[in-house]
Amino acid sequence: MSLISPVLDNRHQIRQSIRQRQIVDSNERISSGNRLNNNQSIDSGALRISTRLKVENKISHSARKNLENAYHLAQYQSDILNYANNTMQRMNDLAYEATDIMKSVSDRENLNTEFQSLSGQLTDLLYDRTYDKVMFDPLSSTNIETIDLPPPSAGSSARVSEKIDIGALASKVKLWWDPLTARDRFQIYVGGKRIFDTGEYRSNVGGRRAEVVNGETRTGDYFEVDFGPGKISVTEASDNRGNGDFLDYHDTQPTSDYPFTDAPDGDSSIVEFVINDEGPEGISKSSGTVWYRWLEIEKQKIEGPTGIKNENGDLLQIEPVGFSTMAGLSLLTREDASNALSKTREEGKSIETQIFTLSKTFSEIKFETERVESKSQSQKISLGRIQDTDMASEYTGLAKNLLLQESSNKAMIHSRISAENVFNLLF
Repeated sequence: MSLISPVLDNRHQIRQSIRQRQIVDSNERISSGNRLNNNQSIDSGALRISTRLKVENKISHSARKNLENAYHLAQYQSDILNYANNTMQRMNDLAYEATDIMKSVSDRENLNTEFQSLSGQLTDLLYDRTYDKVMFDPLSSTNIETIDLPPPSAGSSARVSEKIDIGALASKVKLWWDPLTARDRFQIYVGGKRIFDTGEYRSNVGGRRAEVVNGETRTGDYFEVDFGPGKISVTEASDNRGNGDFLDYHDTQPTSDYPFTDAPDGDSSIVEFVINDEGPEGISKSSGTVWYRWLEIEKQKIEGPTGIKNENGDLLQIEPVGFSTMAGLSLLTREDASNALSKTREEGKSIETQIFTLSKTFSEIKFETERVESKSQSQKISLGRIQDTDMASEYTGLAKNLLLQESSNKAMIHSRISAENVFNLLF
């Protein structure tokens, strides 16, 4: 039996419970090093500021990683351009040798063999996808010549194929297609891949569409095929009359799959226009059809990979670089060799200019990386000052609570023993 007042005993238990919680909290803060320990009751203002700094620091860290990746991509571009520059110099040397009047036909054939091999290497480099990014665009070269567009043409049911190197990976093809009342098919291939197909199309359905372009009357339905690596879109004139929703001449096999589109892979600048191919359905063409066609091609530059470059969300874009592969040139005659000599010399200058531009890109990325890194370190320091435990204060408080807890327990035990002795003496 204890003579201690129940009130005093309860008060003691409450104090001991508070001290125990303080001891546990101190242990957690000392072990974690975090003074706030996500507890708003300790310092709500400091917790709010530290939370904001955490978010900002994560963004800064993400921007720094993005800039580091951008630096690697730019370095990769630089390595490829330097290799292409050395290759172009070798091709220039070969062309120079081939212009020698004393070279025999056999000598020029040997020189041309190496020249063509080097051209193939440049092609492989231009369409390399090591990082699964489109980093090179032939249109970035300052020496890519204007393409020769197919002239306005007309034809019959016979198959027609026109293949052109447009010197670009992206383009907008403007097509006026007029197969009249019979059905003819128009297709576009890029690097051998079918990217656009009108289906078995007729344009004169309830009338014939016509418009004047640059003073010239062009009949037939109008399409814009805008394509690039991994993307394609087709826009049709609102007043188009025809359709390609049937597979045969007699409109007995309907379909809703046309016009067909499929994005190119971005691995070729060779575009082929095909008229009256049998198509994937294998429908044989009827004879006696008549069609008219006009084409315009607008080459477009591609966009490189993008990512954030700072904590404000501003975007950094890696611009593609590129070069001519010298495809189509040869050294088999002195005249051809002289032309190749001029082309390779001009292309070498273009590559050197792009290398100089890349050095500027390196400087900008390096400066931005250092700025973001400096800000990230400042954020970490500020965050540490707010969050880090005051070890001296925490250890002092912990020792105090442990001492009070132990002393209080001993006092209570002593009080209970003393009270029991008094009770024994009285009774």
